[in-house]
Amino acid sequence: MKHKLLGLEQTLQKEIVSQEDAVKQLSSSLRRAFVMLGKRTKPLATLLFTGPTGTGKTQTAKVLTHALFDDTGNPPKKLLRFDMSLYQSVSDIPHLVGTADNREPGLLSAAVQEEPYATLLLDEIEKAHHDLLNIFLTILDEGYFTNGGGRRIDCKHLIIIATSNVDHIETVFAPEFLNRFDGIVRFHALDNAHVLVIARAVADSIIANYSQSHHIAITVSDAFLKQVIDNQYDKRYGARDVQRILSSSIEDNIAKLILENKVKAG
Repeated sequence: MKHKLLGLEQTLQKEIVSQEDAVKQLSSSLRRAFVMLGKRTKPLATLLFTGPTGTGKTQTAKVLTHALFDDTGNPPKKLLRFDMSLYQSVSDIPHLVGTADNREPGLLSAAVQEEPYATLLLDEIEKAHHDLLNIFLTILDEGYFTNGGGRRIDCKHLIIIATSNVDHIETVFAPEFLNRFDGIVRFHALDNAHVLVIARAVADSIIANYSQSHHIAITVSDAFLKQVIDNQYDKRYGARDVQRILSSSIEDNIAKLILENKVKAG
């Protein structure tokens, strides 16, 4: 683990585009947290990722889980991901933490018990109900929570990452909540040059998939990528929009060529 933490910047920067400052912040926060292991009751590390949508927050959590837990799955088995937009009312909370009669164990309770050494990802935490934030406050501070049936669920072996798309987190979260995180990592919007880097990576992935499944050789030029990005990319949605428009543009062209018998295996 020591070697993984010391080389974390290099590991993350291989797969995370245009977020050098965020990667440095994240790596520094994790090293400080791990040095304190055994001297606190909190989880392994607790981090809040902030910034516009599509800037790599969720992808960073995936890469981090691959790196620290040697989890090569896609998605990683040890990435326990929960969309907080699904828990905006009081009635939603038992689905996450369980019911008093134990008829419903709770998705979070079950996930943590099944994978106690993992990354817990709380996406768009600003959308969670206030009562749920209080439960998370206990987890961040004490390393456990009590489920709906009164059972104590240990969270001390988790890396907890919450994400937020809010510009000014101080207007949404109470200071006592923000102060519980080991680090607040800020992701910035992507510029055009970095969008093209991501576009090339997406295109190469699509090419590799078709090469493996249909045994065909495909070339996608930089000029084509730039044309698609210039005409269709919406910066409000970041890297997610790159994936969407390239999947549509490239795969549609490939599908037509295959159906028209204009490409052959080999």
